[in-house]
Amino acid sequence: MVSEEYCQKKDYLDYIFQYFDADRNGKISRQELAGAINRMGFKVPAKFIHDLISEADINKDEEISYE
Repeated sequence: MVSEEYCQKKDYLDYIFQYFDADRNGKISRQELAGAINRMGFKVPAKFIHDLISEADINKDEEISYE
């Protein structure tokens, strides 16, 4: 049995991931990450985006996957 709290957290994570995953392909590209950060009103250097993707990219395909 899955707790209601777990389901709420999973729903919230799904919602947040979809904010960044503009094309809804289940992955966040550098362009999508930069666009989402810009929509939030932040300006960050390209190296910052590169570093975020590199840190979270488990399979080294240059995108962040969520499964």
